[in-house]
Amino acid sequence: LQMRRGDRAAAETTLRDLLRRRIEVFGEDHPMVGWVQSDLGWLLHEQGRDADGEPFLRAALPVLRARLGDDHLYVSETMQRLGTVCTGLGRTEEALALLTD
Repeated sequence: LQMRRGDRAAAETTLRDLLRRRIEVFGEDHPMVGWVQSDLGWLLHEQGRDADGEPFLRAALPVLRARLGDDHLYVSETMQRLGTVCTGLGRTEEALALLTD
């Protein structure tokens, strides 16, 4: 809702808090944690902060793959997000590998 209203700062605060709480409840290797990491990484990308968002996307991908499998929508979405971020950081070969896998 905060994103739809254009309040990205509030959305970032909310996602960071949600991530902390989900880690406390589920542990770091739960898909609900991975998806929040992916959302937070993408939000930071949308704010022009690719370098800040990349670690969240990188942390999310192995969790989602291990728990949901390579064919799950969350895995492909996170791969696309990470590929886009890598493009923004000038790492086009890595981005291509992620976007075509």
